[in-house]
Amino acid sequence: MKFIHMEAMIMNMKMDFVNGSTPKCFWFMFLPVMAALFLNMAYNVVDSLWIGNLLGENAYAALTSSTPIILILNS
Repeated sequence: MKFIHMEAMIMNMKMDFVNGSTPKCFWFMFLPVMAALFLNMAYNVVDSLWIGNLLGENAYAALTSSTPIILILNS
């Protein structure tokens, strides 16, 4: 029950990016982005370990050489 109340409270939050507090708006946007970047980094590390250990050096080299291209496309 507590979780549902908290979820409703979060969904009803409105941020005023024009007239609101700049630090509050910054943190409101910064924290989810950092969480997403951390999860993406953790996924890439685990992926590298699996590919390096299971498929060998050539597959790992292909992964590391294609990573910058994938990052550019995601940007």
